Amino acid sequence: MPGLSPTPPPRATGRAAPRPRPLWAAYALAAVATLGTLGLRLGFAPWFGDRPVLVFFILPIFLSAYVGGLGPGLLATALAAVGTGYFLVPPYHSFSLGQSVDALQWLILVVIGGLISALTESLHARERALGESRIARERDAQERMAALRASEEKFSRLFDSCPAATSLSRLRDGCYLAVNSAFLRMFQRTREEVVGHTVFELSVWVDLAQRDALMAAFRAQGFVEHFEMRLRTKSGDPIDLLWSGVRVAIDGEDCLLGAALDISDRKRAEAKINQLNAELERRVTERTAQLSAANQELEAFSYSVSHDLRAPLRAVNGFSQLALKKYAGQLPEEGQRYLQTINNGAQQMGRLIEDLLAFSRLSRQALSRRPVDMAGLVRQCLDELAGDTAGRPIEIRVGHLPGCQGDSALLKQVWINLLSNAVKYSRGRNPAVIEVGCEPRDGRQVYFVRDNGAGFDPRYADKLFGVFQRLHPAEQFEGTGVGLAIAQRIVARHGGRIWADAAVDRGATFSFQLPLEGEMPSAK
Repeated sequence: MPGLSPTPPPRATGRAAPRPRPLWAAYALAAVATLGTLGLRLGFAPWFGDRPVLVFFILPIFLSAYVGGLGPGLLATALAAVGTGYFLVPPYHSFSLGQSVDALQWLILVVIGGLISALTESLHARERALGESRIARERDAQERMAALRASEEKFSRLFDSCPAATSLSRLRDGCYLAVNSAFLRMFQRTREEVVGHTVFELSVWVDLAQRDALMAAFRAQGFVEHFEMRLRTKSGDPIDLLWSGVRVAIDGEDCLLGAALDISDRKRAEAKINQLNAELERRVTERTAQLSAANQELEAFSYSVSHDLRAPLRAVNGFSQLALKKYAGQLPEEGQRYLQTINNGAQQMGRLIEDLLAFSRLSRQALSRRPVDMAGLVRQCLDELAGDTAGRPIEIRVGHLPGCQGDSALLKQVWINLLSNAVKYSRGRNPAVIEVGCEPRDGRQVYFVRDNGAGFDPRYADKLFGVFQRLHPAEQFEGTGVGLAIAQRIVARHGGRIWADAAVDRGATFSFQLPLEGEMPSAK
């Protein structure tokens, strides 16, 4: 291989050649050594974490190749590659390779194992040639040299066919001894421009501080894994690489065997993602400012509604009542009915304004989360609704109600709205039956209010929780159509959900579910 000088053969000692070892023993040693190393690596997993640290397999590969030559060395390499690919490289227990970092480590292991096996086989070939020459001098020297050249050519082909950019350089001065075709393509160089020259002469480093950090890490542990660096091609274009390397000895010289993958596309994608994230943050900031301005406008509108609209309504309501009281005897029946209609409309408008203000305040009201006694809240609500149930044939059944985490005042409003709806829409039943309880569902607690009242068409259940959405005429059942929207907003702010099930003239069930304590959204 270019840049590698052959190791000089050992001097003849005049002793008889040793008896060759059985071939099966060499292969058995390769299997035992490699699998034993894999077992040790798996056993020491708590100390090394998820990093494969594949450099551990160099020793059994070298031992196998040294004892048995190319075949046992390649067997050890194959066993190491299969074992690490299945047990140590994500995705685990699979022969597919995932992240480029782990794939590069696996590839380096295969390359180094093949190089060691080929180099050791070359040494064995030389030893065998020397032994044969001592036993039978008649062997022709040219045949021995041909065998050596064939061994070196086999090693060169293995080195050059590696898909990663692979290089072999002297550690003391950074001089390249050999590079493969992938290296030459990546850096846009010829072999003559690289082999025999140092990295400084080629000016490949964009940042010399990166090289100092790399060499410091390499000298500290003898290998480096998935080191990101930026180098320069012959044309001056920067390329981002993911590099791993290991120390090897060639003819007594400390050398650096490294392999690199081009990750420029990945780095460009990361830069694009960072740019998109920055743009997203900018847009979020702008939308937040817009939302803040909209909230300020909403607060101004709420102030206007609460002060500018309610005052005229109070005047309409008050004067219509005063006219009815003072001039009832002077007005015809139709005129009294007109005034009563005006009075009723003003009162309805007042209730609607109050409900709208309450609905708008929910988005700005901070949640105060603490343990909530749901059974106590329901008792308070039923006491407040006692005036609506007095004198009616009504039966209220309250079951077990476990506590929860939430805003007690807001959750009380949910119960008030649901219970008042049940009381209102069960009017006319004899008796009216209202059930309040809680039941487990999918590991959560679901609170419910069930009645035997008028019910509704289930096809329109989703419309119930919108503002001003009503499924019954106001002449039949009074209301503003905001109460359930308020309940839905409160439950949503707690991170839960609310829904309804019903049938026409067969009652309705309103249920809501709150998240577990660890799933509660942050207070706003």
